[in-house]
Amino acid sequence: FQEDGWKAMLSTNIIGNYNIFEASREAGVKRVIFGSSSSVTAHHEGDKPHKAIIEGRYDDVPDNRERITHTSPVRPNSIYGCSKIWGEALGRYYSETFGMSVICARFSFVTKDDRPDTPRRFANWCSQRDAAQMVERCLQAPSDLTFDTFYATSNNRWGYRDISHARDVLGYDPQDSAED
Repeated sequence: FQEDGWKAMLSTNIIGNYNIFEASREAGVKRVIFGSSSSVTAHHEGDKPHKAIIEGRYDDVPDNRERITHTSPVRPNSIYGCSKIWGEALGRYYSETFGMSVICARFSFVTKDDRPDTPRRFANWCSQRDAAQMVERCLQAPSDLTFDTFYATSNNRWGYRDISHARDVLGYDPQDSAED
């Protein structure tokens, strides 16, 4: 998304997200699954070893590389990423203030043709099947899960977003990988 997309982000991701959460609260909805984005932490990609991965320099990547986790500081790469942070923060507010269960799924690249096409996408791609599984796992999560955030990517060899939290809490088990 371009930085000049502020008006679109304001309408959909700021006002629209508020309307979704507020309408859900008014209707007595017990759980909201917020479709967030890995853009909320994408500026970590400028750090080692993530930068080598997105540039396709795999020989410069250690096997025991550190991954970006659901607790890593937010570092958005665009106004779009900032608007997704707003949605996550709004979700936490509605969870803690109104007792609503809110699960934030930070989706990576889900593509129309269901294939990655650049080194960055090979690291961060999420197949359509794995994205659907993430939504299903969020829907089936225990009712006492009041708020949490999970990355949704496929099981990619060069992935640097940690999906172990989603495995541990939700039972998320991606079936695909960019290398298949």
